[in-house]
Amino acid sequence: MEQYIGLDVSQDLTHVCVVDRDGNKLWEGDCPSTPEGIGETVKKHAPHALKIGLESGHLSTWHWHGLNDMGLPAICIDAYHAHGVLRLQMNKTDKNDAHGIAQIMRCNWYKEVTIKSFENHESRALFRTRSNLVSMRTDVVNQIRGMLKTFGILIKGIAGVAFEKHIQEIIDEGTAIAAPLQIQLDMLRMIKQKINDLDELVLDHAYACQDCRILMSIPGVGPMTAANFVLAVYDADRFKNLKA
Repeated sequence: MEQYIGLDVSQDLTHVCVVDRDGNKLWEGDCPSTPEGIGETVKKHAPHALKIGLESGHLSTWHWHGLNDMGLPAICIDAYHAHGVLRLQMNKTDKNDAHGIAQIMRCNWYKEVTIKSFENHESRALFRTRSNLVSMRTDVVNQIRGMLKTFGILIKGIAGVAFEKHIQEIIDEGTAIAAPLQIQLDMLRMIKQKINDLDELVLDHAYACQDCRILMSIPGVGPMTAANFVLAVYDADRFKNLKA
């Protein structure tokens, strides 16, 4: 018997709906939102499942890898594409969404989303954290400049060592804003130190990757650019039809 499954995933519970090849509902219920909980439910109520559909989201990578590791045919579908179909329902509930996703899988109305590997996500976490810290550094510098402008103190130039030295001199003068200024300067120094620590990790990552080393052999291409490019093009099979 052909069986198609729709999963409506939330943080605590996942609603599951099983339909047959004709669209008849065979079973529906819920289970814990973990790959193990979903896998046990699928094996119990739909042992002949041909497709298991779940929408793209924050938990989709974890669930997709977990279900596929169990040998279950999980497919991640584009959430925006699925929303266009699900919004046509009279009553939009979690159970109805699971039933709608099951029907989408049965009729092949979906757009499959490519799921990245955990290794790729680990690398992305490194670069995303560094990018966030760089933004925080810029925000703190702008806050310091804005605070000082109120008192007619204008600091020009790049926020480097000279910038920090100038701010420290203002603090040492014992002005009324010395206390908050010192806290912001300490924050700036801490953030810059953490960025330097991440830079070391980025270098280690880039030199450990053969593709990155090849890209870095091109003049003007550094470790950050090479690593970001490799992360973007992590699966060459996605570009089979690309013509040089």
